[in-house]
Amino acid sequence: MRGLAPQLAEFSIELARTSFLDLCAGAGAPAAILAEELRRMRRTPPRFVLTDIQPQIESWRRLAARHPDCIDWIAEPVDATRIPLELSRDARA
Repeated sequence: MRGLAPQLAEFSIELARTSFLDLCAGAGAPAAILAEELRRMRRTPPRFVLTDIQPQIESWRRLAARHPDCIDWIAEPVDATRIPLELSRDARA
């Protein structure tokens, strides 16, 4: 996961994206790892919006407390095969 941080940083710049929709986020660890690695690279992490068909709210709350500037979540279930229109604007991770 850490090795993806440089590519994510470049992808963000190329697409002018500051927010990514994390589908099937599970407990959210990949978003936290990427945020930490981007900070180590002295880059501003994008906003990661965690979603899952079975939201793991407690895990996501802990991550958001550690990364309040870049981790958010959708509390309602999100089916990755039927992404609500209001969420489809964000690039998908």
